[in-house]
Amino acid sequence: MELGVLLVLAAAAGALGWFWLDGVGSGERLMKGRP
Repeated sequence: MELGVLLVLAAAAGALGWFWLDGVGSGERLMKGRP
């Protein structure tokens, strides 16, 4: 049970981190005027 919860939390944290990094990268490209 606890292991399953940890796996779910780890997956959610990884997904949020990926989207956050992707958003930051896209924002920097837009601010620099590059595609």
